[in-house]
Amino acid sequence: MEGGRPFDDIYAVEQADRDLDAETREDIRRFRSDLGLPVDDAHVEHFLAEYKAERQEEGMWLTEEEWERYERQDELQTEAQERLSGYLAEHADSVAGVWLGAGLDPEYNVAFTGDIDAHRRELLSLYPRPDVVRVHQARYTHAELEAISDRIADESDELAALGVQWMASGVGAEANRVEVEVVAADAESARRILEGRYGPVIAVEWLGTEAWGLEKVPWQLWAVDRTGRNLTVHYSTLRAYEFERADLTEDEHEVIVDVFERAFQGGHRLIGATREATVELERPLGDRRVIDGTTGRVRERRIPTEVYERSWELIHAYAAQHRDEYGGSWTEYPGCHVAFTSNVEAHREALLDLLPEPRALAVHEVERTEAELLALKERVERDRRMLRAHGIHVIDEAYLYSDDNAIFVEVDVKDEDAARRFLADRYGPGLKVSCHLT
Repeated sequence: MEGGRPFDDIYAVEQADRDLDAETREDIRRFRSDLGLPVDDAHVEHFLAEYKAERQEEGMWLTEEEWERYERQDELQTEAQERLSGYLAEHADSVAGVWLGAGLDPEYNVAFTGDIDAHRRELLSLYPRPDVVRVHQARYTHAELEAISDRIADESDELAALGVQWMASGVGAEANRVEVEVVAADAESARRILEGRYGPVIAVEWLGTEAWGLEKVPWQLWAVDRTGRNLTVHYSTLRAYEFERADLTEDEHEVIVDVFERAFQGGHRLIGATREATVELERPLGDRRVIDGTTGRVRERRIPTEVYERSWELIHAYAAQHRDEYGGSWTEYPGCHVAFTSNVEAHREALLDLLPEPRALAVHEVERTEAELLALKERVERDRRMLRAHGIHVIDEAYLYSDDNAIFVEVDVKDEDAARRFLADRYGPGLKVSCHLT
């Protein structure tokens, strides 16, 4: 472990497998598509490049002009909510729903079941922005929809007896319907049963014929017992999944392991878990490749935790003897990362001779020693009062980021460009800055 944190080797391999650029591109396309904004390759590559250069906020893929529209949209919608909330509370018996417009248009949509013209006049008298406030006619009140949604949940056992397994339901304000997720023999029969019981207020999303779906999941590392025949694979999964089985295919060159789990369609999928599965080989593993059948990747043998711990002890002792060139260390796949400012190959060879498992080591060349960075950190801390006099307020404590070979600091400023120039001139490239405008 490094810095008191246990190294999560399974998570590290899982992260190393990811194509982060592809994931970011997909996130950019999804975000902008949902807002109806251009998603051509030029836009996507622009945002990706800006993000990698740390000039673009993750998850909010907007140009400066689009940011202005987004902020103006939020301002108008917030104003509408504040001005109209009292009226909506007073007329809850006829309010059918409230929803915001798609894209960057500042729409604040309200639906009623009663006299739509009277409601529109009253709302626009409270907030005279017809370009923002949109009033719609609806059949069901929000209270009626919520009551039906609750009733469906309460009657889930009765629905199951009819062949419809309820998974989730909620109110769709814009559609003015109760949206229900179900498992059933087919979509049409589920719709017929639910509409027959609750009326046309129901909108059915059919999830399939089984609540549990079989999925082949990737695994990350393997271990083998002393006989060489009991092979255990270790993997990251979701807590809502349940282990089903592990299949084995082997020949004289390789061993392929496929892990299958059952996923609950209505389960909460965000909570993770780590598991293992063991298969028995026909003969000892020997030097055969071990392959994850889901991804086709050749996987490595798992390094025991005690090996990592011993490796860090040896690295720290070695670093203490070479402080004039030691640039810091951190945990990341494959395990122990160590940096030096010079004689990198010599340090690499020396550490490989010391460590119990060479696969755990990665050595890097950096510009600044850890001692220089820590001195920079102390300098920034001493300069707090002086920096405040220049309009730069340091938030919390400056932090050492060994993997970036830099000190990181967050600051409140009124002029970002001026603050960045001042900090760069005074402290140099070893200081990384995140600015918050005040």
